[in-house]
Amino acid sequence: MGKNRKKTQPTGKEEDDEKWAPSITKPVTEDFDAGSEATSKESSSPGVVGPPEILFPPHCTSSEGPARRTRVHSFVLTLHVDLVFLLLLALSLVTRLYRLDYPRNIVFDELHFGKYAQLYNKGVFFFDFQPPLGKQLIALASHLAGFDAGASNFTYSKIGQAYSAEIPVVAMRLIPAVCGSLLPPLMYLFDELHFGKYAQLYNKGVFFFDFQPPLGKQLIALASHLAGFDADNSLLCQSRFILMEPILLCLMLLGFLCLLKFRQRPLFSPSYWGLLLSSAFFLACAFSVKYVAYFSLLCAWYVILRDLWDLIPDQKLSYRTLMAHTIACALAFSVIPLAVYIASFYVHLSTLTKAGHHDSVMTSHFQASLEF
Repeated sequence: MGKNRKKTQPTGKEEDDEKWAPSITKPVTEDFDAGSEATSKESSSPGVVGPPEILFPPHCTSSEGPARRTRVHSFVLTLHVDLVFLLLLALSLVTRLYRLDYPRNIVFDELHFGKYAQLYNKGVFFFDFQPPLGKQLIALASHLAGFDAGASNFTYSKIGQAYSAEIPVVAMRLIPAVCGSLLPPLMYLFDELHFGKYAQLYNKGVFFFDFQPPLGKQLIALASHLAGFDADNSLLCQSRFILMEPILLCLMLLGFLCLLKFRQRPLFSPSYWGLLLSSAFFLACAFSVKYVAYFSLLCAWYVILRDLWDLIPDQKLSYRTLMAHTIACALAFSVIPLAVYIASFYVHLSTLTKAGHHDSVMTSHFQASLEF
């Protein structure tokens, strides 16, 4: 029974605990004043028991007592800068905005869209076979630039006619120029989604071989974008005048870019909802600029239905989750396009309240509602 027990040596952790543990002394028997001089010399005075001396680790030293360990919540903000994207955007803006007022003459369909912007500012009713959203953006830019009475009296008669000094040519051409400047960077973002070599071939117009290093691919991508989009004469010319095509292409690319990013997001995450609604909104705006964007909506519907078909055999998704995803996509790409389209015509009809030269194409009841 009387076995000798081995005396265990304290480990390093136990030595540290003993080192930094508060030393226990006898209770204080006399009054202790921290501000008196006696307390500073009580260690040398026999019979006087002072406060216990407490040792703290170096990171917890404090004159008032043991420092409490508090959890520090750090906030990290990461900013990624794509230099190729910025370079493409800068070159696009320079080539589209440089001397935007030249020539200061009516070019091609500026004869029609400039006249429509004038009628919007005057509130005179007109009829066009295309939806009104693009023309409303041009009219809004001219209104913000100060479309005065002199500009309202200008007569659009023929192509090549010089604009009067009161016409805000730069402001009216600015909307197509900015939209056209976004086309090369948006196509670059399409390439960054990495949808295979055939998609890259289609977008860039160049072949990529496996033995090319990543830097070489980036340089070829940059060169192809510069040659195919920034310096392309057709896109460059269309972007510098009051035309609907740059606005249409920009909205279509934004819609498809959001749609492709939406397919890569987890179901029902915040980015899922944001990209889904953004895609439907941009494609709806494109449809409200020109009816040809209807085929873009059909393409978006095809992509969604194809993805839903691929999700049906997935055993990880419940029936309720699959139904919720289907309903969300169906509502987004049916309600939002219809709402945007109706809203553009509501603004059109509520703004143009005065009678004009296009009243004859409308019913007699509608003509009676206009102001003469």
